[in-house]
Amino acid sequence: MNIILPIVTSLAVLWYMLKRSRVPTETNTDGKKVLKFNVIAEAVGWVCLLFSVFVVFIVPSLTRPVFEWESSDWVSTGLVLLFFISTGVTIIVCCRKWRLLFDDTSIEIVPIFAKRRVIEWKDIQEMKFNEGTQSVTLRTADQKIDVTMYLNGFQDFINMVKQKIDPSISASALEKLDKVYKAFGLQ
Repeated sequence: MNIILPIVTSLAVLWYMLKRSRVPTETNTDGKKVLKFNVIAEAVGWVCLLFSVFVVFIVPSLTRPVFEWESSDWVSTGLVLLFFISTGVTIIVCCRKWRLLFDDTSIEIVPIFAKRRVIEWKDIQEMKFNEGTQSVTLRTADQKIDVTMYLNGFQDFINMVKQKIDPSISASALEKLDKVYKAFGLQ
């Protein structure tokens, strides 16, 4: 029973995020459509931060008093704390700052720490769907972008892909993507 609840919860979250990927995209002031992470992804970041607080303040009192800890206890607690804090902060920052903008002519990635990248639709030479990461990879001669299918408005992006990219390039990836949607009962 202990393993069933996390599995069911994970599947429910994935289903919800896939369902939200089918909502219409927002349009910014430049007329470009905006894809961004779902609010539930940010909630996962906050859960990581809360869990780190749990690790620091609750777990030590359950095992033995802090003043009786050995150095290995401090190191292992510090590593767990570092992992959950860095994961939580990274997820929250990604959800608030990362964007993918697209219109009839181009796709623009607004990353957190790197410079903006712009890819023209006409320059795309290859399109693949990675079932492991559940993302679409678009390649030009000198650039590559990955677009996860869990972004709000992802279906609008795929509709634009169908219009702008030659079917000989996109057919295989779109077929794999449709299988994922069907598996979750969303098509």
